[in-house]
Amino acid sequence: MARNGSSPKSISSNGNGNAAKNGAGQNGAARNGTGDVATWTVKAGLAQMLKGGVIMDVTDAKQAEIAQEAGAVAVMALERVPSDIRAEGGVARMSHVKKIQEIQRSVSIPVMAKARIGHFVEA
Repeated sequence: MARNGSSPKSISSNGNGNAAKNGAGQNGAARNGTGDVATWTVKAGLAQMLKGGVIMDVTDAKQAEIAQEAGAVAVMALERVPSDIRAEGGVARMSHVKKIQEIQRSVSIPVMAKARIGHFVEA
């Protein structure tokens, strides 16, 4: 039985059992290139798998510790958080290597870092 009490059908059903023919289905149901549409069961399963999988952006070890205590599964070490970059303009640069190592020593969860494409010195 589907959630609304009717028989199960594709998320992209238009009410009469016919799935949308082109592009994404209703409710953002994604197509996989074969004409299939993701069902409610698939979407619910994906949501369950991703549950609790928060990756926090941090700029220092203290923020990383707070993120870990709050239940983050990993942290992304950044020079500046995206909201600051947008507010101040500019680009996102890689955190200094010593700062990344400091963050790694302060937490037991995975620490990730970014480098700009084509900037081999940062990488």
